[in-house]
Amino acid sequence: DGSSKFDRSNRNSYFPAFATAWRIDQENFLNEEVWLSNLKLRIGWGKTGNQGINPFQTQNVYRNVSYTTHEGGIMVGMVPSLIANKDLVWESTIQTNIGVDFGIFNNRLSLTAEWYHKKTTDLLQEMDAPLSAGFSTITVNRGAILNKGYEFSLEATPIHKPNFSWNFSGNISFNRNKIVELGLAPGLFGGEEMIAFLGNNIASSADIQYPVNIFIEGRPAGLFWGYQTDGIWQNNDDALQYSYAGVPMQAGDVRFIDQNDDKTIDSSDMVVIGDPNP
Repeated sequence: DGSSKFDRSNRNSYFPAFATAWRIDQENFLNEEVWLSNLKLRIGWGKTGNQGINPFQTQNVYRNVSYTTHEGGIMVGMVPSLIANKDLVWESTIQTNIGVDFGIFNNRLSLTAEWYHKKTTDLLQEMDAPLSAGFSTITVNRGAILNKGYEFSLEATPIHKPNFSWNFSGNISFNRNKIVELGLAPGLFGGEEMIAFLGNNIASSADIQYPVNIFIEGRPAGLFWGYQTDGIWQNNDDALQYSYAGVPMQAGDVRFIDQNDDKTIDSSDMVVIGDPNP
């Protein structure tokens, strides 16, 4: 019928969740401590789904096409424009949270600390299809990504009077992102074999038509990918020993680091040069 597991998964998939909390400050061994306003331990776990792709990407779609008959006339026919994947399902994310709320002196000073672990699997991605398929890409479930970290917030009220109050607060978080699985075969990137793929080109201009991000299994997502630099060439004789895109370098050009010492600056000299994740 052209439908997929993806179309039916919102009815058949089960996404459970639960959360619980323990008000420790209300226990018998603490409820007489007047200085303690709040002490609560929170634990939560849940599984959620994501179906965030364009409509009809899970079904066979057709488009019209004109062609010439042997008599010289024009006929209109229908051809497939999208290849369906009947095994497609929603992305699923499992997240665990553990938190502590702490307050003293009628909550004049309060602290919240939380740890979380969030893993998303069956990522919805566009995979390149072989030329023999007649289509350039197909939507698949492939890969997994992990986010985990800590969040802290502090709030204090040093002065609280009927006509004047002073309050301040702050928060900080530490997130660690990692690509757990890409579902790809190892390839050669910058002279090194790794499981990875490059992002999209940053512009359509002919001068800067290249990707600047790389996605490497076991590393954070979207790392910056490019050439390391070491200042500007000052001496023309030294610069001429190297070439970039088949053109000899000259004094005044950016001095790229030749990672493999072959005097040629090319894609084998590209490395990870930064991390966009805060």
